Amino acid sequence: MKFKVLWFSLIILMIVASCNNPQVDWRNHTECILLDSVEKLYNCELYDSLGNIRRTGKYLDDKAVGTHKFYKNGKLDYIREYVLLENMKNFLNQIYKIDLNGDTVLSSSAFVRVNAPKNVQLHDSIIIEYEVVSSLFKNSQLQAFFELENDSENVRLGFGEENKILYGIVCNKIGITYIKCRIDELEIDDSKPSLDSLHNVKSYYIEYSINVSNN
Repeated sequence: MKFKVLWFSLIILMIVASCNNPQVDWRNHTECILLDSVEKLYNCELYDSLGNIRRTGKYLDDKAVGTHKFYKNGKLDYIREYVLLENMKNFLNQIYKIDLNGDTVLSSSAFVRVNAPKNVQLHDSIIIEYEVVSSLFKNSQLQAFFELENDSENVRLGFGEENKILYGIVCNKIGITYIKCRIDELEIDDSKPSLDSLHNVKSYYIEYSINVSNN
């Protein structure tokens, strides 16, 4: 009888131990946490065959959204930002190559740096500078389409010199003002006639917010 009790206790201990230390098959192993059941928004982690992290990021249903981090040999290698367009197609928006020191490698990245104040006073006039940091094209030119919140019918067109575009705005509304922008980087191919010189295009979808107060 004592032997049966001891054997039964051993089986229980083995079951508890297996639950506390599950054997995970790391081949293409993915762990996801449901963040929003209505939107079907998940936060996922992907591991390699050795259990090292390979990728982390959010998914809306099955589409990558927001910031995704990619790892190589356990070290952060790339940060890629995905946005959902109006047709619900996910779009690779900005790319940051990260070195072993955690710094951004500009020669292997493609992103937009926004230089502008975050907090301004009512009726202030400000200039927003969009700087395209890109290594995609040897020669290129920029154009941009700006859209203010609640003013989607009046899209403003802007052109840039070299890798920067400037956009001016007068802050006439208290609260948060959102400025949406699509910047197109157009490759220039000097080997073609002028009418056909524009070749490839890389687009960036940027949203910037400004807090307007009346203190």
